[in-house]
Order: sequence, then structure tokens, then C-alpha cells
Amino acid sequence: MAIAINGSGTVTGISVGGLPDGIVDTDMLAANAVTDPKENLSGTAKLWINFNGTGTVAIQDSFNVSSITDLSTGKYKITYSSAFSNTNYCILTGQATKNENDSDSRFITEVLERTTSYMEVEHAFIENGSTRDDSNFMYFAVMA
Repeated sequence: MAIAINGSGTVTGISVGGLPDGIVDTDMLAANAVTDPKENLSGTAKLWINFNGTGTVAIQDSFNVSSITDLSTGKYKITYSSAFSNTNYCILTGQATKNENDSDSRFITEVLERTTSYMEVEHAFIENGSTRDDSNFMYFAVMA
């Protein structure tokens, strides 16, 4: 019998013929099924975003991000499309500026709050008393 997958993802045509009992059965196949391969790979980013934080905030590209909110100058809320099971995930951050005559500016990006469904972050200009500042290029990734 041929192996087939129907439109709802059900696999048919798999049998354990010829294998000793307990090697493979339908319960084992169902228990180990991968429903979304991008979310079940170990060691890959479960979320990432590249956005412009100046003017009208705009997502340039993203994965597992439903929206971004401009809370105030240099402060943003990133809402996840799929919630995490806990808050023990690792957030990687980055930013860049694109200012003329910007020869030696120092900025910091900080995670202010993390939940299972969103993170709040800020971007600050260190040389100006850590004053929040918008950035043209903001980058975040979550490893879980």
C-alpha cells in the first residue's frame, strides 16, 4: 500500500509489517508528530524581528511577531503570534543608527519586561544620560 497524506495531515498506508511488535505503531507516530517544523527545531530562533523605530514604527521583516507598538520615544512593545510556554527564553538584541556625522555614538538596547506573549524594550543614547531615542534599525531574536 502506498503512503499518503490527506489535506488534513492524516497519514495512511503505514504499517509495521515484518517488524517485531513494539518497534513502530500508530500511537508512537502520532506522539512524535511534528505539527510545525519551524517551531519544533531545537536551537533555532523561535521569533525574530527587524523594525524601524523612527516616525511611524514599521516592521521590515519578522517571524512569530503579530505586532509592534510604539509606547513612547525609544520604547516599544513586541507582541508574539504564538505565545511561549514560559519566560525562560533568551532574547538577543541589536540596533544601528543612521545619522550623518555620527562618528562615535553609544547606544544600549534593554529588555524592560518579558511575558509569554510579549516583550517591552527600550533603545537609549548613553552619551546623553541614557535618554531614550528612536532608532532606524532595531533587531530582536528569541531562542527557546
